[in-house]
Amino acid sequence: AALPRWGMHPRVLDLTIPLVRQDLRLAQDAAVHGLGLAVALNKADLVTPEALAALRTEAGEYLQHRFPQLGRLPVVFCSALDGSGVDALRASLVEVARLRRVRTTPAALSELAGAWPSTGRSWRIRQIEAGPPAFLATPPPGVKRDARFVANRLREALGLHGVPVLIRWPERKER
Repeated sequence: AALPRWGMHPRVLDLTIPLVRQDLRLAQDAAVHGLGLAVALNKADLVTPEALAALRTEAGEYLQHRFPQLGRLPVVFCSALDGSGVDALRASLVEVARLRRVRTTPAALSELAGAWPSTGRSWRIRQIEAGPPAFLATPPPGVKRDARFVANRLREALGLHGVPVLIRWPERKER
């Protein structure tokens, strides 16, 4: 199947029904294929505003725990019945599409990596692709390669939530 046009996989879920294995598999497939992910929870008109606030927190925490490689997913509550939330959903989709194509300057990456823990020399980070963002990371001597550490630091610093952040390593020289 062809990838979605904007490089993302919007999911509209019924908030009155718990997530099922198929929903989770589709979200996992989106992440594996480098797609951004936005989640719309439909039937918000059936829930009180107080309950929606609690659901927003609960849904966000659950999705971040389930899909850490995408960070904090944008979660939008909407109602197909009354049309509420459609503008917020559109804005989330546009933002995820923008984040998926983001390019960062070498100077900004150097400044970010300079603040990471190291053993004297700094990490070197270079963006090698966009759509989704991919980075070449070179740790200082004696520092372990940890893709999750690097991706999480970049995601938080650059606000890359809802999109995978890919980390590549330079080829190791044979001794």
